[in-house]
Amino acid sequence: IVMQNHNIRSTTEVRASYEKDISVLRESNTELKCRNKQLERDRIEWESFRKVFDMKCEEYIIEVGIMEKRLRESEKERNTLQNLLQKIIQDKIDLKQKIESFEIDLESTRSSEHNKSLFEKFETPRTHCNCSNTETTDGEVTPRDTCRPPDDPS
Repeated sequence: IVMQNHNIRSTTEVRASYEKDISVLRESNTELKCRNKQLERDRIEWESFRKVFDMKCEEYIIEVGIMEKRLRESEKERNTLQNLLQKIIQDKIDLKQKIESFEIDLESTRSSEHNKSLFEKFETPRTHCNCSNTETTDGEVTPRDTCRPPDDPS
């Protein structure tokens, strides 16, 4: 009987231990299932974020490509405008030099014409008229009545 009591007690203890372990396992299993569901929701959310992130990356890559193209076009236009500006500046310098050269030539021409006109004012005309004074054979100068230009037939 003692042995039988001992076996019953032992079986009851084993059964209680078994029930306790099963209850711990069920509880653990339930917690793991809840955690698994939460992780699944997180995975779905992260996949959604990843898709949005990928789409944004593609949009930014396209925008960067467009901006790089615009930058290249702007650089090309800037170089063209720079070349035109340099050409215009060089043309302006050339024109300024030509104007200065013309002004110097004009000034020298005016100066020489002015000097020539002054010289002609004070010079006595010798070839433009038949002088009224004629020299005689004995060295005396006698006046004539009129002074005529050389082409005048009268």
